[in-house]
Amino acid sequence: MESVNETHPGLGRASAFAVMTNHARRMLLLVAPPGCGKSQITDALAAAIPGSMKLDVATEAGLQPFKDQLTGFRSLVTLDDLAGMKSSYRREVTLSTLAGLGYRHSTEIHTGFQHLSITDYQGSCVCGCQPVTLAPIVQSDIWSGMIADKTVRYYHIFRPTAPTEDKLNLEIPDSVPVEAVEAPNLAEAVYKPALAISRVQWSLGRVLEHTSWMLRALAGLDSRKRVNKLDVELFIELGKGMILERHILDRDNLEGPYRFRLDFLALLIMFCTYGRFTIKTLCDEHKISQRTAYSIMERYRPMWIMLGAQPSLYGPSADLQAIIDEVI
Repeated sequence: MESVNETHPGLGRASAFAVMTNHARRMLLLVAPPGCGKSQITDALAAAIPGSMKLDVATEAGLQPFKDQLTGFRSLVTLDDLAGMKSSYRREVTLSTLAGLGYRHSTEIHTGFQHLSITDYQGSCVCGCQPVTLAPIVQSDIWSGMIADKTVRYYHIFRPTAPTEDKLNLEIPDSVPVEAVEAPNLAEAVYKPALAISRVQWSLGRVLEHTSWMLRALAGLDSRKRVNKLDVELFIELGKGMILERHILDRDNLEGPYRFRLDFLALLIMFCTYGRFTIKTLCDEHKISQRTAYSIMERYRPMWIMLGAQPSLYGPSADLQAIIDEVI
């Protein structure tokens, strides 16, 4: 994390999280607004992993030309940004198809027009996703039924304040394969904080599975065959990017569709990036009028305190600061 933050400030934790999920063979949704470094992380990870494959779409038809490559696959699949797909249907099907393939390690689809068979898939996946693209997906039935429990979401909440055109380089050391690392006994008290983080995103059965694999991945990356307390501590640090989901996804009914709190996340990113900001900074970042900016700030009055009037200067409220402390 430190070496990445030296060259690309703010990308260290997200990059380390992506390395962990890749070694754990999970599917990662890297969620952040445009220009926050998603593509840099995805490209750097792909460059560091031999045999990685980049896809533009992963519907059943889109995977057809790659079915032989993906059978027995042991590397990384990347999708640069879901926003590049032209329809919500393609985005939902792409996520559900890749999530299912990664979880079941195979797929078998027969229609009147095509036959798709992929077996022994043991790959990982990283997919860049903008919040505005993810918002309609979490409202669909396919999110709860096919995607949420089979993917890991990391919410990157920093805008680059000193952008660089330099490529991000990730140096991944020789490691022990995750399968060779002994599965930890998650009933032991030392794992309770890690399980609490995982419970934010997954049902109880998936919590045990995903947490075990990611802890084993951290041990393997450190050339060990047993998980120890250091892996738990690092998972807690990296997992802060997962916790945010409990603050930005909500719903009105126990079994109803989710809502993605887009403006709440956008303002949180502003406070995390700048600490405090003026109305002009908000307008410049989001390309909106002052009238719209003031209206949004008024709707989210509990999030901020006024630090100055000429110009309007906003700082986080005590309640929002507690959330910021939790996630960063």
